[in-house]
Amino acid sequence: MNTDGWVKEDEAVEHKRQLLDSLRPDLVLALSLDHELDHILELQNRPTLRLEASSFALTRTREERKKAREEGYRRFLKNPKHLDLRLNTIKLRMFNAPQQQRLDQPTTHRGTITGLLDENGELLSIGRIERIGNGIVRITTSTEETPRTVELGAVVLSTRFDEIG
Repeated sequence: MNTDGWVKEDEAVEHKRQLLDSLRPDLVLALSLDHELDHILELQNRPTLRLEASSFALTRTREERKKAREEGYRRFLKNPKHLDLRLNTIKLRMFNAPQQQRLDQPTTHRGTITGLLDENGELLSIGRIERIGNGIVRITTSTEETPRTVELGAVVLSTRFDEIG
């Protein structure tokens, strides 16, 4: 798994530690400049292979990474389609919870980025929830395939695909 480049703040260290604890990889491959990951790697006890990152690798600020993600959302969803999915025909779950979710409020997840998964749990596409109500979830996406599972992410996007939460 290739993770984000967030490594310097205390929250980043805790996030990476929790990620390693939950994934329990057989091997951790650490690409870093000047041992910048040592403080994270010392907190875990898995086999680790440390490699120096390329000198051509870009170092980006948090804001630059956010802008790059937003451009990726726009590029990927530039010719959007709308899927109207009946909630009683799909599974709806949070990305970090294997159980299906119950939605009581129609606007709870408006703008939430989603993963649209097939019957094998493989990603068909990503999307953005437009609305949920009357037993239907409307999703903006680039695919016309009907997913079996809609996995809700932790990022909320505006209608222009800017991260707002």
